[in-house]
Amino acid sequence: MAALVSGACLHSLYGKAPALEVSQDIPAASIETTSSTNSLELTSSTDNAQYVKNDEAVFWTALNRASDANPATLRILKGNLTPSMYSTPGHEYIVYVYATDGERVYHTGSQVWGADAATFEPIENGRAIHTYGKDKGSVFYEARKIQGADPASFTILWSMPPEGCPPPHYSRDANHVFFRYALVEGANPHTFEILRDGYGKDKDHVYKGEVLQEGISPVGFVAPVTCQYG
Repeated sequence: MAALVSGACLHSLYGKAPALEVSQDIPAASIETTSSTNSLELTSSTDNAQYVKNDEAVFWTALNRASDANPATLRILKGNLTPSMYSTPGHEYIVYVYATDGERVYHTGSQVWGADAATFEPIENGRAIHTYGKDKGSVFYEARKIQGADPASFTILWSMPPEGCPPPHYSRDANHVFFRYALVEGANPHTFEILRDGYGKDKDHVYKGEVLQEGISPVGFVAPVTCQYG
């Protein structure tokens, strides 16, 4: 993903425009700058992360968001992501969104409240960007805790969506099914399966997201295709 950083877009957040202007043709992973109070530098020139920093602050460049992370100890949390179909030779389309400064955990620059920095790790999900993470006692969807989720048995339910459709956001542990950070009440984690376009079903029910679809039998149910291009 090409992360674009400019003094103009960061001015309102930082209070003064950093001495860095990047062409729209240059991906952030190729930026190198000197370290000074007014200049920005990537946390790593090869980490495919959109965090940049100077001596005083950390920024999440894609959303122009300032973070309260300690720039001196910031570390990107990586993993074996799967490059997107939009990757090209020499330019893998993957993005690392989780980071820690040793005391706090961040997702796209926002603090992951309640996360234990010492044990937090992104969860591999078959995608080009991390969506879930866990620590010794909790599971998180992006920056939000999934209440009641067991990190020891937690699994992301993943399949490649049809072109033009969003990826599935279902997951489960030994006793529950979740949609993003919400509990799918009544869903059976042992028989639950994901369908396209935000649908899922178990042996007894059909769900759209976390919402039970009243009166619809899961037997023979095929999710409607409303999201494809063309």
